[in-house]
Amino acid sequence: MSPAQLPAAEARPAFTESVREAVAPHGPLRERVRVRILTGTR
Repeated sequence: MSPAQLPAAEARPAFTESVREAVAPHGPLRERVRVRILTGTR
């Protein structure tokens, strides 16, 4: 979903709740993602 498709700020709490209700029966949702951290000093 692109940012242009998101509801207005005042409608987002209700939108968030409806998404939670829609995916709850299929949860828990877990997605594997690769994370790399580059650390160092100069």
